[in-house]
Amino acid sequence: MMATANVSEIVERREYLRRIVAVTSMLGRQGLPFHGHDEGEDSPNRGNFLACIELLKEFELFLQKHNPQSNDQYISPTSQNDMIDCCAQEVTSVIVSEMTKSKVYAIMADEARDEKAEQLAVCVRYVSEGAVKERFLALAEIKSFDAQSIANEIQQQIQNNGLAELKFIETQAKLGLTKTELVQLSNTRWACQLRSISAVLETLSAILECLSVIGSPIAVGLRAKLYKFSAVYALLMFQSILSVTEGLHKFLQKETLDLAEAFICKQAVCDTLKGKHSDAFATELYEKTKALCNTHSIPDPGAKTRHKQRKMEDFVLEVTVGSRTELNNSDTLKRELLFPCVDRMVGELDQRFCSVDAGLLKGIQACSPKSENFLSEPHLNELAKHYRPEKRRGSGGQKLSYPENRGWMSTQKYVVCVQPP
Repeated sequence: MMATANVSEIVERREYLRRIVAVTSMLGRQGLPFHGHDEGEDSPNRGNFLACIELLKEFELFLQKHNPQSNDQYISPTSQNDMIDCCAQEVTSVIVSEMTKSKVYAIMADEARDEKAEQLAVCVRYVSEGAVKERFLALAEIKSFDAQSIANEIQQQIQNNGLAELKFIETQAKLGLTKTELVQLSNTRWACQLRSISAVLETLSAILECLSVIGSPIAVGLRAKLYKFSAVYALLMFQSILSVTEGLHKFLQKETLDLAEAFICKQAVCDTLKGKHSDAFATELYEKTKALCNTHSIPDPGAKTRHKQRKMEDFVLEVTVGSRTELNNSDTLKRELLFPCVDRMVGELDQRFCSVDAGLLKGIQACSPKSENFLSEPHLNELAKHYRPEKRRGSGGQKLSYPENRGWMSTQKYVVCVQPP
């Protein structure tokens, strides 16, 4: 009888604990808080955990009949925390088991501030049964967020969970690999477009493979557009052109920008771009494109037979049908793509500073001691003509008196006095 009573009591306690664990698991999956602000019997809101237990008790006969002692109810805040820890250990063991089978995984760590302490949140990313999974692994208190402390804490968490030593540690640094990602495009910032083009060219093989794996209609369409000789040609062309303008883009953002120097820099960029409007550069670009396409097994452009649309034979057409130029050879790419783009960019740059007289800018620059043309008389004459309009039509020029002739020379300041004759 004693043994039978003990077995019955054990079974009853297990059934009771099953319900406690079920409520704990449900609240954990939903991400709901457990404790209430006031869990006393007279409190109108004792928290989610106790509220769920009371709700089950209203409809379940077992909980209504079960009357455990006060120290065996497992509903106190301490017991709730113990249940949460047990569930966390079970979840962590499943994650560790999947990571062990995967063998290779990535670790992500970030700061998670608490009101009392600095904490490090450690997450892992791995592949399990063909699916990519990201799981939270641990939350550890850390005193310092320097690189060494973070690395030590990550390794400690790996060891605490019985995982193997980190594989490929410091491999990225040894191989000299750099993180490459696409940059969000901007309609007004050419530097963003240059970085995006460079990223696409560096990861072209991975992008094509990724689009093939995705297999959606949009991905298939994107891959078809990218898997073309003309597309690679355009990427290399814009990379070369935008690389020339990148220096000017950065120069124009300087806080100490000199208008005359900006004009000179713009002229130099235009001259460089005009040099790309040549058969030699077009041939070099075409050969470079062929080499890159051969690397990624992209077919060379070939002449396509154009079929006449028979359905339009009996109609009088005032516009051409199907006459779009195919970019299928070096001459066509040069004539229809490279040269128009270069001419357009040169034209856009020529419009910059077009309202400012180049001679006036050089005259202003001649007033600066830092300029190579400092106190250049021809340049200062241009400046004098601008500020003396009544002398512009005269036969004589302006007379320039320099500081050293009047005793105005100073080691820090220079004054140029422009006087009429």
